[in-house]
Amino acid sequence: MSNIIVGRSHEKEILDELLLSPKAELLAIYGRRRVGKTYLVRSYLEKYITFSCSGQIDGTMESQIKNFYLQLKKYFPAKKNIKQPETWHEAFTLLQACLNNVSH
Repeated sequence: MSNIIVGRSHEKEILDELLLSPKAELLAIYGRRRVGKTYLVRSYLEKYITFSCSGQIDGTMESQIKNFYLQLKKYFPAKKNIKQPETWHEAFTLLQACLNNVSH
């Protein structure tokens, strides 16, 4: 699904630059609610996204990890026997294991 994004030229340049970078990059996007941050990333980078998870405002660690786990199950349905992690270390180790089995 190819969505047309009007404006955001500077933001798209930044995303393109990070995509072309030969090294690992981390991008933090922040700003007011309801201005299209998630839409921009999901629309512009959809063919590159293997896993995505958004946090919950004021969520407890337990609810955030539960949300992360449910997203893992959604993105990797073939992994039927994954158990819910209890810590972020366990959560990211589980994500790494899921990603290692993804063919590009």
